[in-house]
Amino acid sequence: MAGSRPPTTNDQPPTVVVFGGANLDIIARPDRSIQPGVSNPGTVHTGAGGAGRNVAVNLAALGAAATLVSAVGNDAAGDYLLAETARAGVDVSRVVRVADRSNYYVALAGAGPEVLVVSDMAAAESLSPAQVHATAELAQRAHMVVIDANLHPQAIAAAAAAAGPAPLCLLPTSPAKAPRLADVVDHASLIVASVPELEALGAPPIASARDALAAAASLRDRTGALVIVSMGARGIGLAGAEELWLDALPVAVVDVTGAGDAVAAAAVWGVVTGLSEREMVGLARAAGAMTVTVQGATHPALSAAALRAYA
Repeated sequence: MAGSRPPTTNDQPPTVVVFGGANLDIIARPDRSIQPGVSNPGTVHTGAGGAGRNVAVNLAALGAAATLVSAVGNDAAGDYLLAETARAGVDVSRVVRVADRSNYYVALAGAGPEVLVVSDMAAAESLSPAQVHATAELAQRAHMVVIDANLHPQAIAAAAAAAGPAPLCLLPTSPAKAPRLADVVDHASLIVASVPELEALGAPPIASARDALAAAASLRDRTGALVIVSMGARGIGLAGAEELWLDALPVAVVDVTGAGDAVAAAAVWGVVTGLSEREMVGLARAAGAMTVTVQGATHPALSAAALRAYA
């Protein structure tokens, strides 16, 4: 695997630097089918989220020393995001405050078979290459650097350069943003993607677990990276030294927000602690399954022991 480092010892927590988004999640669920033009009864949940932020929080829960590099607004939403992320054990000293506005993820769930989502990541996208380069010394000492595609392509390129010799994990984040990783994908040691994100990275249409594994293997052949692909309720696959597929665990789904980020965090944890590929993908599956059973983007009881029990 490109850029690999020896696993950490028991008395030294792994260090991970995460470049990515931190946003306020606003999730609305109508009580019944949406009627246009009227006020529809339902529930609205707000909480801290964002791919990079969720990964960092989950890594801190697993025992890593996680640092988030991002940008949030100089407003109440930004204050809340920083406070909640720091409370979860993440170093937020490298998060930049911007004058315009914070980042927002707004989803209308349960109104039909599809979830309608609008993502406004203006603050994260304002993070400049110079601000990213200022973290290079920290990133180069990390056991792994994670980059999500919420950042501007120039900041993504700067983060990949700042990582230097550190292993690099890439998170496409969404099909619309996945192409932002095109110029750095060959530098990755680990890529964690959903099926639509793999298709956005150039895979042919994926209809089955076999298709998903073939697409992951093709991306691994092209980049040399360990590739994990998630099909949500259909399961999770890995293309590495071998190809593995695990069906999804049977759970009662409450909220799918953040499930993919939990999968990514567990995968990163598995790599930096030297787990086998089979054990790592098992913990990644467990992390996703745990996360969908609670309201919000991260599970408050996530831990390495909890994942092993869940798996």
